[in-house]
Amino acid sequence: MSRMTQTGSSSVYGAARRQRPTVSVLKRLTTVFGLWAMRRRTRKHLSELDDFMLDDIGVTHAQAHKEASRPFWKG
Repeated sequence: MSRMTQTGSSSVYGAARRQRPTVSVLKRLTTVFGLWAMRRRTRKHLSELDDFMLDDIGVTHAQAHKEASRPFWKG
C-alpha cells in the first residue's frame, strides 16, 4: 500500500516539476521584456533632454546621443 501511495504521489510531483521550467521561462521572459521596455523608455527620454538638463546630470550631448542611439536589447 505504501508503494502505491509513493507511486501516486511521485506522479503528482513529476507533474509539478514539469510545470516549473515553463513558469520559470515565462518569468524570465517577462523580466527581460520589462527591462527592454525600461531601457527604450529611458533612452528616449534621455534623447529629449536639452543641454541645460544634460549639464545638470553631468552628461554631455555626445554621451547622451551615444547612449540614446543604442538598441534597447543592449545593456
